[in-house]
Amino acid sequence: MEGRGHLDLGACFLPRFKLGLLPTQELQISKHTSKMSEAALQTHLCKLLYAYGRPDICWFAVPNGEKRSPKTAERLKQQGVRPGAADLCFVIDSEFIGLELKTETGKMSSAQEQFEEDAKRAGGRYCCAYGLNEAIAALIDIGAFR
Repeated sequence: MEGRGHLDLGACFLPRFKLGLLPTQELQISKHTSKMSEAALQTHLCKLLYAYGRPDICWFAVPNGEKRSPKTAERLKQQGVRPGAADLCFVIDSEFIGLELKTETGKMSSAQEQFEEDAKRAGGRYCCAYGLNEAIAALIDIGAFR
């Protein structure tokens, strides 16, 4: 699913899908995912990871999305909170993987694009998944599930 910045699993993650899908095929989970907010998408994925995630991986969410007062934002910045950090971060088989989540019509910010560049330059992998289908496909492809 290339174009408009959508997930390119061939370039982003190896090996190919464990479900036998070609990289151009879309994993159809639900027809009703286009109205899912980023927060709901992340909550859904975290529930799947808690239930079906591999016990030998490390993963966590980066809570950057909430509105904050300028004072709180400055304090968090001083403590190392970074704008644009991936929504979900993984360490799988000694490799860092950042997964940014967007609605099917969402767009990455310049801070998120910078984080992607920095993660890749440091030797990690990064991917932006648009909607539930792409996000689940990415989690399958990186080997996050048992």
